Amino acid sequence: DHMRHITAEAAMESYLEQTLDTIEYSVSTACAALSGDWLKDHRLREKIFLDMTELINLTSLTVHLNYCMKTLAIVDNTSQDMSLNTFDERIESIRDYVQKIEHFIENMREIQSQWYYLLHLIKFSSRGEIDREAIRLYNGCTEDLNKIQNFVMQKGGSLCNCFGANEQDMLTDHLKENLNLIMD
Repeated sequence: DHMRHITAEAAMESYLEQTLDTIEYSVSTACAALSGDWLKDHRLREKIFLDMTELINLTSLTVHLNYCMKTLAIVDNTSQDMSLNTFDERIESIRDYVQKIEHFIENMREIQSQWYYLLHLIKFSSRGEIDREAIRLYNGCTEDLNKIQNFVMQKGGSLCNCFGANEQDMLTDHLKENLNLIMD
């Protein structure tokens, strides 16, 4: 009975280890797809002066990461039920990493929709209709959004590589705040 218990525990540890490896691999292969189709109109491209792209698979990435988090929760609960603390640090680091990417994706979804909505209001408004500070802030947001998109493109769309290299280039909170300020 004792050998059976030890063997079962070792097998469960092996399954948990393999599951964590699979989650890490799954997150590392998640790539953002970029498209320039949202700005087909030549008038828009002339007004922006930048080659803007859009992250188009944000919904599928969100679903993918949600499944990763659910699987991670199962591994965490199983290891706690078995009183295993071997995987605690690894589980926590994977959870933090996935949450960073989820936060980025949520912000980018909102940023892209607000930026596109404001594009027509800012770039095609009559003179004096929009505050100069709002126009300046919008142009800064456009440059910041372009930097993020170029950084993602340089990393081949791999969000894992983006967050592994330099997380400062992937911070979107300030950009989101500025667009919210313009919206107000």
